[in-house]
Formats: sequence, C-alpha cells, structure tokens
Amino acid sequence: MTPDWDQWVWGLRAGTVWKVSAEEQGVTEETLYAEVPKYKVITVSVISDRLKVTGSLAREALRVLHKEGLIKRVNGHPSTLVYTRAIKAEGGAEE
Repeated sequence: MTPDWDQWVWGLRAGTVWKVSAEEQGVTEETLYAEVPKYKVITVSVISDRLKVTGSLAREALRVLHKEGLIKRVNGHPSTLVYTRAIKAEGGAEE
C-alpha cells in the first residue's frame, strides 16, 4: 500500500473523511454549512455538481448535515437520498 492509502484509512477511522477529502478538492466546511442548507431540493448529484466534489463525498456531507439537523429527509429509500431544508417554526421545533 502507498502512504496516501494509509493516510486515507487513518482519516476514515478518525472520522475525518470530509475534512481530508474536501480540502483536497478545494471545498471548506464553511461552504458546506452556508450553501447547502439553503437549497430547496438536496441530492447527491446537486451537491456534487454545485460544489464540484465526488459523489461519495457528497453522500458523506448529506449524512453529516442530516445528523446535525440542518436538513431533513424526504424519502425513505436508501438508494435515493433526497433531502430538503429543515425549516424551524416559531417555537423552535421543526416543521
């Protein structure tokens, strides 16, 4: 194995796949958190097209944003990831 592969595996174990891969592709976390939650329809293809990242990196970004509550899932099929904005109500609860 090459040193690059070892570093990637280490980053995967540490949970820093987004940071390592995104920095290589020129995308920052600020861009992800600022732009993506404002989209009406959020899919893997939308993220990869607009942010110019790979599909696997876009899927990981969707997981991170959903886990943090910035976007919500529209459908329940695992192969089709469709999300939308998480709109907060007046009382602070999501709609």
